[in-house]
Amino acid sequence: MKIVRGKVTESIQNYHYDGKNNVNTSTQIMDHRDRLLLNNYIRNNDGDISKEDIERLAYQLDIDIDLVIQYFEDTLVNEGVGDKYADKKFNIADPDEEFERGYSQHKLKTSGVKGDKPFAIISGKFAKDKSFPLFKNPKSMNGFPGGCRGVIMDNGDLYVVADAKSIIHTDILETLSDKGIVTYGISGWDDPTTLDKFRFVIIQQLWNKPAFTIGESYIIPKIKKKKNPETGEKTVDEKTVQEQKEILNLFEPYLESARIKNPQYKFINTQSRQAARDFLTPEELAEFKQRM
Repeated sequence: MKIVRGKVTESIQNYHYDGKNNVNTSTQIMDHRDRLLLNNYIRNNDGDISKEDIERLAYQLDIDIDLVIQYFEDTLVNEGVGDKYADKKFNIADPDEEFERGYSQHKLKTSGVKGDKPFAIISGKFAKDKSFPLFKNPKSMNGFPGGCRGVIMDNGDLYVVADAKSIIHTDILETLSDKGIVTYGISGWDDPTTLDKFRFVIIQQLWNKPAFTIGESYIIPKIKKKKNPETGEKTVDEKTVQEQKEILNLFEPYLESARIKNPQYKFINTQSRQAARDFLTPEELAEFKQRM
């Protein structure tokens, strides 16, 4: 089966997963984060989704594979654009904007970032007529709106855009590609097992802190619970703990390089939502949750 923008080469009615690769088909609902991740996957891969992609996503998100297929089919075929589908069907905004909705909304002027000269000026398809400065290894995050997106390269260089609403990671990657810094490509990078091909990691500022986390677009396996058939008690499935640990370990060399080159920042080997629970104060966390 292959789903591409505008058509399905094999009908969903004729495709049923055969149970290999330990895909869990017990979860019958898709939560808000699942929809954002699937929308990001559509955008990052230009709407070209293979059978293997679907099987991997269903397993890693721990949702029924038919839900993933139906979502992609509805999104790409019936609506044509994933973001419009999400906005219409689920009343949510563009996924990247939705994630950042709780962050600072003020406009950043280039002069607001002191002590650093912009590396480039970026615009993007969601930025309309606006442009924003991209900085390389900024000395501090003073003057940036909280929640800025960025990229770290395998040599530890940190690129951060002074915007938290309009510029998405793909816009940054296109700029870095034009300058010969990103050389492998700018699509398909959301699979962590391909990090060594692309030689970069997308990151996001944690709230308004001098800290960065792994970008939410990466598909990180969830830690699941299993039920004891005799007692009915649910306990953490250690296999899924190990699976998550193995994937997160793939990011560590990139984060460590960034720590060495930019020691003024904390680089956290987890995604923003988990990092918010671990590092924000109770008051900050309450505001983070309220505005998500």
